[in-house]
Amino acid sequence: MPWLNSAESCTLCARPLKICASVVLWPYPDGMDASIARRTTYVLPATVLVAVGTAVVTAGWTGPVNTSVLTDIAIAWGTQGAIALLWVGMALGFGVWIAAGLGIRQRRGHEAIAISLGLGVAAALTLDALLGWLGVLLLGRGMGAWGMTIAGLLLLVLRVRSGLMPRLSLRPTLPVLGVAVPIGILLVAAASAPGWLWRSEFGGYDALSYHLQLPKEWIVAGGVTTLPHNVYSAFPSFVESAFLHLFILAGGESRGAIAAQCLAALITLGGAWAVAALARRIAGDLAGALAAALYLATPWTVVVGSLAYNDGFIGLFLAVGLLLVGRTQRTAWQSGAALGLLLGAACGAKLTAAGFVLAPVIVALVLRRKSRAVAPIAGAAVTATVVLLPWLLRNLLATGSPTFPFASGLFGSGWWTAEQVAIFRQAHSSHDGLGGAIGRLWSQWCAFGIGAAPSPFEPWIPQWSALPAVGMTGLLVGWFVTRHRRAQFWPGALAAVLGVELLFWLLATHLQSRFLVPTAVPLAVGAALLLTKLPRAMRPLGASAAAVLASIVPLVVYSGEGIIPTMQNGARVDLNAPALFVGAAAMCTGDG
Repeated sequence: MPWLNSAESCTLCARPLKICASVVLWPYPDGMDASIARRTTYVLPATVLVAVGTAVVTAGWTGPVNTSVLTDIAIAWGTQGAIALLWVGMALGFGVWIAAGLGIRQRRGHEAIAISLGLGVAAALTLDALLGWLGVLLLGRGMGAWGMTIAGLLLLVLRVRSGLMPRLSLRPTLPVLGVAVPIGILLVAAASAPGWLWRSEFGGYDALSYHLQLPKEWIVAGGVTTLPHNVYSAFPSFVESAFLHLFILAGGESRGAIAAQCLAALITLGGAWAVAALARRIAGDLAGALAAALYLATPWTVVVGSLAYNDGFIGLFLAVGLLLVGRTQRTAWQSGAALGLLLGAACGAKLTAAGFVLAPVIVALVLRRKSRAVAPIAGAAVTATVVLLPWLLRNLLATGSPTFPFASGLFGSGWWTAEQVAIFRQAHSSHDGLGGAIGRLWSQWCAFGIGAAPSPFEPWIPQWSALPAVGMTGLLVGWFVTRHRRAQFWPGALAAVLGVELLFWLLATHLQSRFLVPTAVPLAVGAALLLTKLPRAMRPLGASAAAVLASIVPLVVYSGEGIIPTMQNGARVDLNAPALFVGAAAMCTGDG
């Protein structure tokens, strides 16, 4: 097929593909050798075709019914996915202006977009939490939410029309093919009715019990509020406030649930973009493409990225926070304000981000700037406190404790009894001791889903693949093999980031595998660094093959989802139909 080797002959079809894929595919840098560019002209259309092909194939795994699933997927993404895209566009509109106001220079287009997206998502989540608490989002039958959305989109349009948006070159390298399969799975899984997919999450139990349930109750209550019967409403709930925003735009509970899942998928793709930008800064173009592919090819990333969860936001914030650590704004307060907005919103999105994002980024900042880190850290602390103020005030007014249900010994236990506080602590902490916790780290991270299951009551699925082993090896190799001190900093800093995350998991969580998902950021970069150390002759194809093979793992995991027990010849047989409930959200909620 000679047209694959000619950029001119496929200009008409490549241009729209470039526009559609610009937010999820790694940009090929300007100035790369022309012969390599000619050989990789086919990568972008091939990646899009593989992603769509994966969606078509997985849509066929529906079981005995739901034969119109492809139409349902197209409708879900064309309607509810479009609403999620409006929210992302709004956030990017906020972000490009915030980045400009904080003096973040647009030296690298792909990196500038990653930072603008991270800051914009942080600002959008903060505004949703504040305006949701004040009831503004629900004013005028949702005109408040629509007004906020339109304002952000107008800011984005103004930035584009001014010609100040960074330019991108979209000639992707071969490892980008590794993102195609996970993207295809994300397209199908995000369109599935909540409650059907992912055994490791027991059908997305957390999404059903509070991530999606809270926005429904807040609509009835007239705004974001702390509910006596659901303790998770006392958490900052920044992401749930964004889901409330989507519910209002979608105009219904069932449609809002799919929009929330589509938003989680889009944020996951944004996280992959930021991981790619971080890896490219450290080790160049090939590392960037590999890191994005390996991040998305981790089954846990696909699982949390297709559910109405908040974990994907944490990956985005961590990667962008590390990008900000490597940049120097004109003043310390600008650095502190940018980091504070990001870190405060990360903790607002998920409280465990205090140990998985805030502490690791601060450690990286100290390693990077040493004594010059004091002023930015102080500025970040002030800004993060302001960002979290809506949550603190809401809880204080509702329960009498700003941090309810935490720090009861300091601020009181709110409306809970001592017995209820004890039950909550028992359910949200580990009781294995340090030795048992280290054993759990091995089984829940390095060996998760490999070999015999340690417990018959928990799903045992290889959701980490080989990423922990390969990623840690890559960070160690990068740290010890690199001779230049400047280049040596990032592998060592990422190893420190990973160490802080693991220490926090051991000491401050109840030791579930999913809580380690933020470690995929440094691990993906570390694995990419290792693959770039392959011998020069086999590096391009060898690294690309590794990325593509890794992307098959989430496909295998997805194929085992959606179990339907049936009887055949008097014996029970479990059939797998993961796409069975695509387009069935209205039926599941009783709305259709």
